[in-house]
Formats: sequence, C-alpha cells, structure tokens
Amino acid sequence: MLPKRSVLEMIIRDALKGRIVRSQSELERIVSSRLKAVDPDYSVSGERLRRIALSMDGIMIRIITRKGRKPDACPVCGGTLKDVKGTNLAGERVTLGAECEKCSYSGSRGKWSPGRYEFWLKK
Repeated sequence: MLPKRSVLEMIIRDALKGRIVRSQSELERIVSSRLKAVDPDYSVSGERLRRIALSMDGIMIRIITRKGRKPDACPVCGGTLKDVKGTNLAGERVTLGAECEKCSYSGSRGKWSPGRYEFWLKK
C-alpha cells in the first residue's frame, strides 16, 4: 500500500533532522522502517522518495556523478538540461558540461550518470 505524499514528506523531514543521509538506499531504509511503525503494509521506493525530496522546500540534495553517456534529459528529475559554455585558450566557445534547470544535477567531462545522492536539511 502506498502512503500519502504528506506522510512521506513529514517522515523525510524527521529522518534528516541533524544528519546527512549519504545515499538514496539509506534514505529508503530509514523512511521504510518508520513507515512500517505507522502501518506494516506501507512501502515506498527510493526513486519516489528522491523525487518527493527534490520538490520539498528546505531539503538539499547533492548528486555525485560517475562515468556514463551524456543524457538527453536530466536523469534525476526528467527536466531539461542546459549546456554550460566556456571559452578555451583559442578564444572559442566550448561546452564544459550541462546543468538541469529544475534540480541540482550537473555533469561534465564524461561523468554524467548519477552514482549517489546525499540528502540533508537546509539550515
């Protein structure tokens, strides 16, 4: 059974109080254990928790990337990627990387795939 979004938001905030959660799977484990205390039939995926956390005010998320292909859309939230441009020594404009317009995802120099997420409350 899926819990309501408001219940998950409350549990995510409580789980992040005074700590940094160093992976999506760790966040899923913490939230799932607290959900089971409310109702043993509740379950939630790490992806759903990540997407909810992305949309919450006051939740900070760092995305640590690893090697992979440059995606067409943001691999974290599905948003549009905007190229980050710079100037090389010859004075030519070059693409240095890409950033998402909706979330904190950015990739560059062959590191495009999200490898790990870190979550914490903004102070």
